[in-house]
Amino acid sequence: MYNYITAMRKLAIFLLFCLFLLPQSIKERLEERWSSLKTYSATLVVKQAKTSKLTKLDPDYKYFFNAKKTQIYFRAPHSLRLEGTPYGMLRVVYIINSNRYFVWVPGIGYKKEDNFKGIDRKTLSLDFGIIAPDFWNDYDLRVVEETKNSLKIEAIPKDNTRKRIIWINPNDLSLQKSWKLNSLGKLNVSYVYDNYFKDQSGVVIPRRIKMFAPDGELVAEGELQNIKINSPLPEKLFSP
Repeated sequence: MYNYITAMRKLAIFLLFCLFLLPQSIKERLEERWSSLKTYSATLVVKQAKTSKLTKLDPDYKYFFNAKKTQIYFRAPHSLRLEGTPYGMLRVVYIINSNRYFVWVPGIGYKKEDNFKGIDRKTLSLDFGIIAPDFWNDYDLRVVEETKNSLKIEAIPKDNTRKRIIWINPNDLSLQKSWKLNSLGKLNVSYVYDNYFKDQSGVVIPRRIKMFAPDGELVAEGELQNIKINSPLPEKLFSP
């Protein structure tokens, strides 16, 4: 009898130990890994872009993939600045700061500032391979497919606007692929990432981005150069 009770106690302790060894949720893992990313800057050098296709696919990129170079600045949790010269003509500045966005074209004095109407437009940094806090805070994440080398995750915005589907590496939690869906739940545009940069903090960010139309046609390709992680960025960069 004594041996039976002792065995049961050992089993209970073992099961309790196993309980604490259960893997973290994907949201917790993303937050833990990516929270070390405070600032990010890089130059997006566009290798190719099909202007007519880009204009139809995504309004956020009809300018910046048509610029030969776009400067990117990011600061956690919600600030992003994109600056480029599309068509080789006028400099365009696009700023996201929390729930507001700002567009400025200095050469013609054009300015626009407004609130986002949906969460899905706010997470623009994701398209550059950055999994920022606004992503795991504003979306409900669900792993729908798991393999040895990839996790397919359905991300549903908490305001029920357009959802995303992403694929991440289960080991380093880098972004492999991202789908933007339209209001009907159909694929609008997809991004594929590779050639990764690994920072000493553990954050892994792609150096190359490819953008595809729903029919699979490659419509833009860019390379991220001069990547800097956690270097000081002045607050005025993200202020209208």
